[in-house]
Amino acid sequence: MGLGNRSYSYETDMKEITGGVKGGIGDTSWTWEGSFTYGKIDQENQDAGYIDYARLADALGPSFVQGGVARCGTPGAVIAGCTPINFFNQPDPATAEGQAQIAALEALALPVRDNTDTKLQNFAVVFSGDVYDLPAGTMSAAVGAEHRYQSLNFAPDAIKYINTDPFGCGISSESCADPTSGDTTTTELYGELYIPVVEGAAWADSLAFTLGTRWSDYDTFGSTTNSKLGLEWRLVEDLLIRSTYAEVFRAPTINDLFQGARITNPVYSDPCNGQPLSCVGLPNVPGQTFEQGLGQTNALLGGNPELDPETGDVFTWGAVYSPSWLEGASIAVDVWDVHLEDTIQTLGTQPILNACFESGALCNLFTRNPQTGDVFLVQDLTQNAGITDTNGVDIGLKYIIDTDYGLFRASMDSTYIDNYDVEVIVAGETIAEQSNAGTFLPSSKGGLGNYSRWRSLAALTWSLNNFEAQWSLRYIDGFRVGSTDPEGDCADNAGRGVVGNEGCVFNRGAVTYHNLQFGYNIPTWKTKVQFGIDNAFDKQPPILYQNNSLNGNIDERTHDPVGRYFWLNAQVKF
Repeated sequence: MGLGNRSYSYETDMKEITGGVKGGIGDTSWTWEGSFTYGKIDQENQDAGYIDYARLADALGPSFVQGGVARCGTPGAVIAGCTPINFFNQPDPATAEGQAQIAALEALALPVRDNTDTKLQNFAVVFSGDVYDLPAGTMSAAVGAEHRYQSLNFAPDAIKYINTDPFGCGISSESCADPTSGDTTTTELYGELYIPVVEGAAWADSLAFTLGTRWSDYDTFGSTTNSKLGLEWRLVEDLLIRSTYAEVFRAPTINDLFQGARITNPVYSDPCNGQPLSCVGLPNVPGQTFEQGLGQTNALLGGNPELDPETGDVFTWGAVYSPSWLEGASIAVDVWDVHLEDTIQTLGTQPILNACFESGALCNLFTRNPQTGDVFLVQDLTQNAGITDTNGVDIGLKYIIDTDYGLFRASMDSTYIDNYDVEVIVAGETIAEQSNAGTFLPSSKGGLGNYSRWRSLAALTWSLNNFEAQWSLRYIDGFRVGSTDPEGDCADNAGRGVVGNEGCVFNRGAVTYHNLQFGYNIPTWKTKVQFGIDNAFDKQPPILYQNNSLNGNIDERTHDPVGRYFWLNAQVKF
């Protein structure tokens, strides 16, 4: 007997106004464009299937029978509007007593409503034109400016507000959250210069460089300047070699800076398990050892207004081959290497516990239950916590052919991750080193979820007159769950979070999602109607028992949590 599944519904109101003007500058080749965008999103979501814990405590507390009716409380202290519930002795639902128990349980359910509103205001102006005629072509430039304001306000239902004593909130802990409110203002100036160097040489059909720089000023931490250098070398007409070096910069988002506290319940393996009770944070009782009781704990996450931006650099090089003997076809291959410092992330429950056990660092970030010794609460706010090095390759294939039976477009874009290495650093000390490529690493271990080595998007599109259709595929490679050691292994039920299996590896297979889309244009009405089926074969996501700190036991950031989905869309131009 229960309340059924939890469900979540969303009502979203989106408004966007975009306007722009453009024109020329005298008799020159220079033009200018100015634009303004205002956007606002208001969203209300309602969660169903949750129970009011305070009222549940009353229903499970002392009770007595008065006048043949079961009542909550004690004689002389009856709790009004409450019916006693016994989860362990449920009567037959077909009986009057059973129906009363069902009604009593349903009475504990409550709708939970949250409201989120975001705003964006963006002003932009750009000037572009020719600068100087060179022997190899015309040097051209673009300069511009942007001013951007963003705000976010998240107002959870009052019952979700986090309490410290007792720890938690009025409903299930994974929904506990405090409000978020913040805004950022950014002003940017940028410039880009295209310089043709060679044209028609024996060793180069053409050679050109691109130089760019951007100055950004953020009200949250100050200003920065970042630049890039690009090369385009057309060796022959069919083959383009290209390369780019760019400085990388990512400012903290509003959530990074100002997100209110929220609770997760990560799975963890206590490094003190099996150790003497003198282990860090445990009482010193000679001759006794500590045994971990629970496989989960509480972690408190949230924003950090003291964050610095992420910085680093990116180097890419590759080639595009467009064979003249096969019109409409092209192959692009690009190798990339990214180095980031001061990466914005949480440390993860497991790295915090390990650091305390191994070196005595970060012990102040968690507390233990004084009765059992189990880890009770981990403080894991967002930090500038490390260095990330990743490299891989992007591959793109495209082919377009026009026939008497319609225009066909085929494409496939794939990414292969060779390495994704993270060094988690706090106060100059390395507390964790992760080789994530090909693995799933939950936030409780300091990770971002799925790091499958291969991901691909492919599509086949057909159009004829006013008809169109598309078949698209999304491929996600298989991955390991658990240790980054590919040789690790153990019994499968350990993947459900059983204590003491930190070194285990569980393989999850590849997933391919198929999407279908059909459309028809109605020119006289300036209308386009589309019908689609996403995840047409209802592919279910891999189960990840280690992932309960996010959204159930799947990785909704990577896999499709909805299943087969039908949609209808109509676009009308005025």
